[in-house]
Amino acid sequence: MDGQTVNGAAAMDQNVTSANGGNADTISQIHQALEVIHSPYSSNESRRDAQLFLENLKTIDEAPFHGFTLASNKSQSPVVRHYALSLLEHAIKQKWIQYNKEQSIMLREWVLELCRSLSRDDPLYIRNKTAQLWVEVAKRCWGTEWMDMDSLLVRLWQIPESPVHKELVLFVLETLSDEVFNGDDAVVAMREGVLSRSCVEVFTPAPVLSEAFPNRAAGPEVRSGAEGWLSRVSEFLSQCLNGDAQNNDQIRSCAVKSLSVFYSLMPWAIPKSVAVANCVPVMCRALATPEVSVQKASLEALHALYSRSNFSEQEFKDLVAPMYDASSVDLLKRLFEWSAVDVEDIDEDKYQFGKKFSEMLSLLGNYLDRRFSAVPTNADVSGFLNLLLLTVQSQSLIVAIPVLATWTRLLNNRLIGQSPANNHLVGPLLEVCGSRLIRYENLPEDTQDPTFLFLMEDTDTVPERHAFLGNYRRYSTQVIETIVQLKLSDAVYHVLGQAEQALQHLYDDSPPMDVTKYVKHSMPVLRVDAQFTVIEAALKGYMKWRANTTQQSLPDHEQQRVALERDLESWCTKLLEMKFEDPLIRKRVLQLLVAFSTTALDKNPGFMLKVLEHILMTWPAPQPEHRAFNEAIKDFQSESMVELQRLASKVPDHLLAVYDQIEARVNDMISSGTLDEKRQIAYQSFLFIIVHRASNIDPANQVQRLQEFIKPVTSSWQNQELKNALSSYSGFCELMALDKAKRYLTSHRVHEVKDWGSCELDAEGLALQSELEERQKMLPLRPTKSFLSFSVEKLEKSSTPFQISYQLWNDSFPMILPDLLQFL
Repeated sequence: MDGQTVNGAAAMDQNVTSANGGNADTISQIHQALEVIHSPYSSNESRRDAQLFLENLKTIDEAPFHGFTLASNKSQSPVVRHYALSLLEHAIKQKWIQYNKEQSIMLREWVLELCRSLSRDDPLYIRNKTAQLWVEVAKRCWGTEWMDMDSLLVRLWQIPESPVHKELVLFVLETLSDEVFNGDDAVVAMREGVLSRSCVEVFTPAPVLSEAFPNRAAGPEVRSGAEGWLSRVSEFLSQCLNGDAQNNDQIRSCAVKSLSVFYSLMPWAIPKSVAVANCVPVMCRALATPEVSVQKASLEALHALYSRSNFSEQEFKDLVAPMYDASSVDLLKRLFEWSAVDVEDIDEDKYQFGKKFSEMLSLLGNYLDRRFSAVPTNADVSGFLNLLLLTVQSQSLIVAIPVLATWTRLLNNRLIGQSPANNHLVGPLLEVCGSRLIRYENLPEDTQDPTFLFLMEDTDTVPERHAFLGNYRRYSTQVIETIVQLKLSDAVYHVLGQAEQALQHLYDDSPPMDVTKYVKHSMPVLRVDAQFTVIEAALKGYMKWRANTTQQSLPDHEQQRVALERDLESWCTKLLEMKFEDPLIRKRVLQLLVAFSTTALDKNPGFMLKVLEHILMTWPAPQPEHRAFNEAIKDFQSESMVELQRLASKVPDHLLAVYDQIEARVNDMISSGTLDEKRQIAYQSFLFIIVHRASNIDPANQVQRLQEFIKPVTSSWQNQELKNALSSYSGFCELMALDKAKRYLTSHRVHEVKDWGSCELDAEGLALQSELEERQKMLPLRPTKSFLSFSVEKLEKSSTPFQISYQLWNDSFPMILPDLLQFL
C-alpha cells in the first residue's frame, strides 16, 4: 500500500496501529456474531442481538478498515468477507460526504485493491459485490476527483488469461450504464451531467465522438485509448463466440455478460458507434449459437436496439437493413421454428424466447413500414414478410399479437400492401384473423384447443384475459378492414361464403338446441358471433373503400359499388329467410342486419324496411319455465329495441320517407293490446327519434309532431290524483301499494325468514306482486326518461336536434320538475 493510502488510513483510524488488540477483539466479535446468525441452533433473541451488533458496527469510524482487512484476507470464509464488503459499502454510501480527500482516496484504493485481487476461487457473489463497490465509488467521484478510472479498467481488462477481471469490468460497465441512464439514484441525479458525459466519452470510439460532436468543448480527459468500450466488448464477444460457449462455463459467462453490456448500451449509444463497433453482426452470431443463455442475452440486446425509433436513413441502412438480408432472414426463420413449443409440454426457456423474439420481429416489421424506400434492393423482403405471416399464425396469441399489430401497419403501406408480389399473403392473413375472432373467454374450461390452452397459460385473471383479447380482436378486425380495401371483391365474397357455410352447418358437431339444457355460450352461438364479427369488419373496410376519393375517381367504381351492394342485399335476404331457434343467434342476426342497413345498404330504403319489419315482427314469447333460455329471450328482446333506436338514429331521413307506413304499423301493434309498457314505449321512442333526428323536414312541422309524443307524458304528471299522492310520503306509499306490501310482510313475519330464496309466494303474495308491478305504470317515469334521453343522447349542443329539444321541453319542465323532486 502506498504512502498516501497509509496516511489516509491513519486519518480515518488514528488508533489502528496502537490498538491492534482492540481491532483483534472487534474482528473476533464479528466472527462470533456471524456464527450466531447463521447457526440453526441460535435462539431468536441471540440472533437479533448479533444482527444489531453487526449493524451498529457499520457506523463506527473503524468500520471500513475492518471491512478491508477482512475482505482482503482470502483465508476468511465467504460469509465473513461478504459482511466485510458491506462495511465498506456502508461507508461509501452513507459517509462519503463526511470524508476528506485523503480518506476518500484511501477508500477508493481499498476498493481497487480488492478488485485487483479477485480470482476464480472467489464466489460469484463476492466478485459481484466487490465490483458494485467500484460502481458506488465511481458514482461519487468519477469525472472530477477520479480521472484515471478508465485506464484502470483497461489495465484490468488487459490482464492475460483472466476471465474474472474481464467479468468484473463488464459488470462495472453494465451497472454504470444502467444507473446513469436508467436508474433513479439520488447520487447519480446530482452528478448526472458529468457521469453521462463521461459514459459517452469512454464507450464511444474516438473518431465517432469527434464526428458526432465536432464543436464539443474540451474537458478533462477521462478516456483511455481511442477504441472505446463498445468496440472492446464487441471484439471480446466475437472471441468468445469463436470458442465453445455451449460447453465452456467461462466462455459462456463472458459472452452473456458482454451481451448484457450491449443490452444496457443499445438504448442510448450513438448509432454510428454501434455500427463502427460491428455490434449487429456480432449479436447475430450470438443469436445463432446453440447455447440458449447466449441466444436469450443476444435477443434482449437486439430488442433494445430496435426499440429505438429515431434512426436516420443512414443509421437504418447500417443497423436495421442487415436484418432483411437473405442469410439473416433464414436465421430468424430457423430460430422462430426452433422456439415453437407444444402446449402440452411447454419448454419455458423456448417459450419465453419465442415471445421476446416475436416482439423483435414486430420492431423490425415496423421499421420496414417506416423506411421501406431505404431498404436495399437485394434484401429478402418477401422472405421476411413470409416469416411475419408464420409468426402471426402461431398457436399462442401472446406470440402472435406483436406481429399482428405490425401487419396493421404493413398492409396500409402503399409499397407493401398494394404490391402484387405480396398477394399470396392476403388469403392466409384473412383466414388467421377470421379464425381468431371467436370469443375465447367464453369457451368451456375443458376446451382442448391449443390456442385456448396457451391463453389460459399466459393470463392469470379474467380482467387480464378480457383486456388482452380485446386488443387482439381490435388488431384482427383492422387487418380484415384493410384487406377488404385492398382486395374488395375477393375478400368480401370469401367472407360471406365462409359465413354462409358456417350457418348451414352450425350443429354438425354439436347437439341440437334443447331449451331445457340451454347454454348461453354454446359453440354454435360463438361460431356465429365470430363469423358476423368478420363480416362487420369487412363492412367497415367496404365503407372506407366507398368513401375513398381515389377509388371514386376510377371509371368502374360506381359499377363495382352497385354490383357489390346488390350481392350484399341478396346475401342479407337469404339471412332474413333463415330460421334460428337460439335467441342469441337471432340477436346476432338482428345486429348484423342493422349494421348492413346503416352502412353498405344505407341507400336502399326497401331493404331497410325489410329489416324494420323483421325487428317489429320478431318477438319470441317468454318461457319462464326454462330460466336460462328465458334470460336469452329477454336479452334478444332488449337488443331488438336497441337496434330499432340505432336504425332511427343512423338513417332517420330514409325512414322519414316511409314514416306514415311505419307509424301505422306501430299503432296497430300498440292498439292490439299485446305489448307491455316497455315495448310500447320503445316503439314510440323509435318514432320519436326518426322525427327528431331527420334533417329534411320543416322545423315547425317537426316540433309539432314531437310535441304529440311529449303531451301525453306532461298530462300524466298533471293528473290531480298523482299530484295528491306525491304530496306526502303516506300518499306515495298508498299509490304504489307499498302500504299493502308492508302489511303483507309483517303478517308473514318475514324478519324471521333466514333463506328468502327457498320461500315461495302464496296466492296473496303473487296477487300483491302483480299489483305492485301494475301500480308502477301510474308513475310516468319510464316514458319521461326515454323521451328525455333521446332528446339529447349523443348530440352536440350546437346541433339542430339539440336546439329543437330546448323548444320541445321548455314549457314541460315547470310542470314535471316540482313533482319529480318529491321523489328525493
